[in-house]
Amino acid sequence: MMRPNMIVPGGGRWFAEGPSPFQTVLAMVGVKPGGVAVVFGAGDGALAAELAGITGLNGRTLVVDPDAAAEARVEKAAASAGRLVEFARTRLASIGDAASDADVAVINCQLGAQGRAASEIVSEAVRILRAGGRVIVIEGWRRKGLFGFGRSSGPEPMASDAVCALLAEAGLRATRVLGEERGVSYIEGIKSGTTGTTGTAGTG
Repeated sequence: MMRPNMIVPGGGRWFAEGPSPFQTVLAMVGVKPGGVAVVFGAGDGALAAELAGITGLNGRTLVVDPDAAAEARVEKAAASAGRLVEFARTRLASIGDAASDADVAVINCQLGAQGRAASEIVSEAVRILRAGGRVIVIEGWRRKGLFGFGRSSGPEPMASDAVCALLAEAGLRATRVLGEERGVSYIEGIKSGTTGTTGTAGTG
């Protein structure tokens, strides 16, 4: 498998001004400066760019997505925000050596749309975590633009209790719904080992 590509901003600003419109999701994900975040599913790339603003140059934000057009979306979002983001085009259920020892894996691909592959994607997210690392599932439809989701079409989101069950079946502990906002649910599970810092619900 090809190694991830580093997306270096070719323009835009290095420092964001004012509060982030992603305040809620950033609070739910809870990644720290210098941390490693892996995003399963590019969406429009904006979420990864925001996470990269926190992980910074001493950390790592990686997006994995099988879509050939996803890299361009991530590159555009990273350049607009002035952030460094890595991208690997690969199956979500099998990302190989693209990542390991991640602090948080964000499943941003609508598990309800993945059919039988949903459990495989969750298992892969768990595999690449460090002990005490966290999986955050973002599930639901909201207005197009924030995560690249559109509400007009597509399968129904997976119910939060079903997501919690998938996380538990994959070996995660303390599975719970962190919060819900405008049709989007945030569900967390923690990998066994040293206790990780859990996310905190916030408001947008």
